[in-house]
Amino acid sequence: MKKNILLHKILAVFCDLIIAGVLLCTFALFHHVIPKKGNTENAISIPKPTASIPAFSLPDINTPQVHTPTISTTPKATATFPYTAEKTSDLTTPSATPTARQTYAETPEPTVVQIPSVIQTENSYRSNNVVVNMRTEQTGSGKSIVTYHIADIYVTNVECLRSAFAEQTYGENYAQSVLNQDKENNAIVAISGDSYGLSDTGVVLRNGILYKFDNTGSDICVLYYDGRMETLSPGEYTKESLVAGGAYQVWNFGPGLLDESGRAKTIFNADKYITKSHPRASIGYYAPGHYVFVLVDGRQTGYSTGMTLSELAKLYEDLGCSAAYNLDGGISAVMTFDDSVYSHPANTRNVSDIIYIGEI
Repeated sequence: MKKNILLHKILAVFCDLIIAGVLLCTFALFHHVIPKKGNTENAISIPKPTASIPAFSLPDINTPQVHTPTISTTPKATATFPYTAEKTSDLTTPSATPTARQTYAETPEPTVVQIPSVIQTENSYRSNNVVVNMRTEQTGSGKSIVTYHIADIYVTNVECLRSAFAEQTYGENYAQSVLNQDKENNAIVAISGDSYGLSDTGVVLRNGILYKFDNTGSDICVLYYDGRMETLSPGEYTKESLVAGGAYQVWNFGPGLLDESGRAKTIFNADKYITKSHPRASIGYYAPGHYVFVLVDGRQTGYSTGMTLSELAKLYEDLGCSAAYNLDGGISAVMTFDDSVYSHPANTRNVSDIIYIGEI
């Protein structure tokens, strides 16, 4: 009799465990796997400034440029890694990569050159609206070697700097590779975004439309219609201030990397795990119309270990940026250029969104 009672108890516990497991799997399936469209009924379109959106200047193609790098330069990684960028043409275009620290030498009566609608090479793109110069840098050696990729970007209109959702849909659990999203949006250069689709809280404001505003403990990055970009900590902004200020994009991952003087922060609003060495995707700002994407490869012995937040912040300080922001990294971190993967990730995954440069 006692054995039968014990057996029934064991069976009851076993059945309870099975039921709990089924319920947890069902919850995970609906919450983390099955795509679900987001609510757009309450989305707010941010009014553009009453004055026309300012036009920014591109660097002069005819003016000699002097650039003194603060770090060593190496050729782009070779085909021994998972991906290589495809060569696009043999057209000639200036290869210098302007930064905030470059100086411009004056030339008397510069020769006027007729610029075609698009001039593109393996590592550069120029049109009447956009200039992108790509380069790969490598520092350190041995176990401390780090490889990262820089896209130096000028645009005449802030609306050339855009965000895109996976599957062209705002919602949860939609995911595509950075490369596929690049191609679907005709991107010139793109990086992985902030993985908004994996977060239950935060601010989602993309291309002038505010989809969601929930309180968050994370820093946010705001790009305004007038071309300014800044990072803000919790308590430094409200829904009303973003709308009234003319916010055009808001990304929510973080943290911010530079202080108000452009110096590298030493204390970050981030979990300890995020501060450690990882592959990184990030965005920086020099002045209205001038931005930079930095993609750090990592977790590849002998090629690139990744960067800590402190190292990434110092890099942006050395580049001379006024603001910089850390985006989703790890195996999410990918940079594309000319419809191919430009960085060399050890592994990749599909992501919920990208940040990219496109023609208007």
